[in-house]
Amino acid sequence: MPSTSSRPDGFSAQQQSLLEAFAASAATAVATAQSAADERRVQRLAAAEAERARWARELHDDTLQGLGILRLTLGAAQRDGRPETIARVVGEALDQLGSDIANLRALITDLRPAALDQLGIEAAVMALVDRVKLLGLGVDVSVDLTYEQGRASTRYISELETAVYRIVQEALTNATKHGRAKRAVVEVHEDERNVRVAIRDDGQGFDPNEKATGFGLPGMRERAELLGGTLSIESAAGEGTTVTALLPVRRRSRTYGAAEVVGSDKTG
Repeated sequence: MPSTSSRPDGFSAQQQSLLEAFAASAATAVATAQSAADERRVQRLAAAEAERARWARELHDDTLQGLGILRLTLGAAQRDGRPETIARVVGEALDQLGSDIANLRALITDLRPAALDQLGIEAAVMALVDRVKLLGLGVDVSVDLTYEQGRASTRYISELETAVYRIVQEALTNATKHGRAKRAVVEVHEDERNVRVAIRDDGQGFDPNEKATGFGLPGMRERAELLGGTLSIESAAGEGTTVTALLPVRRRSRTYGAAEVVGSDKTG
């Protein structure tokens, strides 16, 4: 029979052993949680830096270089001084400015599409799909959301709208840039409690268990988790990719303040 004699600190040897075991388990759990949190933080920072680098490259390679060439061309025409030369260069400059404005507009839209704030998630997703189609990816899209269909009187909270849009955007970007897909299917449907976002493509696929920082997968998964949702990725080499997110529906209040629980804002 184990001894229950008290120690000077008031604990028996058995109690002391149990406390030490519990403390060791708790320390391990805390260390594991801290390690996971640190890993997520590193992934967020890496994703943010990669995104900044991409914008910097695009601004430098397209807009800045285009403006630099335009400045040199106008300077040469000014030094030449002949009216016919100036007229020709001004015409070329106008064309170049039009191209640069279009590039900047595309970059700004990627950063924060005006349609998302002004018209809502359906309009923003449809506009995104139209832009992706211009890159050569065939996209079939189906959107069925209660607010857009008049079955609810308030929109999603801004964070949820942004998450839906960014998940679709990132998945389609991966399909074109990494997967080399020819076709994709986008579905954004709402049920009683959740909005389900699914993007399937016929690209070359990849191993989702391997770290693929260039695919933006940690960012998509984190967006879903921060909203209390889930995100799954099914893919294999040569078999395309399916991204599925299930996000709890949360709506804006009538005064666009705190979110309210879905179900209390249905019409009809």
